[in-house]
Amino acid sequence: THQLWIVTPKVVSSYNIYTHQFSNYLSLSEYKDAYLVNKIFRDQDKKLWLATQRGLFLLNEKNGSVQQVSLGETFDNVRIIYQDSKGLFWIGTTKGLFLLKRQTDLILFHIMMSVLLSMLLLVLST
Repeated sequence: THQLWIVTPKVVSSYNIYTHQFSNYLSLSEYKDAYLVNKIFRDQDKKLWLATQRGLFLLNEKNGSVQQVSLGETFDNVRIIYQDSKGLFWIGTTKGLFLLKRQTDLILFHIMMSVLLSMLLLVLST
């Protein structure tokens, strides 16, 4: 999609490199510190995700609205989001790694960060 995404403390915008037009999508001011965006990700369904310090958000590009994703588990300090070939979402936070099946909004598993670090140290020491 020939767009450059721009995130400032007040707004999420895109710039189309062909039409040279800016589009302002939303103000993050209602979500305190949500503007500390770590990752912008477009999934297989062309939805735009914002991984922020205050959680995971879906951006509706048509109307500029934002929806915080919370499934009984708040995704605080989301560092990265990835969708695999099966359509499952891997969400990395400072609390650990989550595997999310978005069709049913079911968290398939959660590995705590301390367990991930222990596993990494074990691999590195062998």
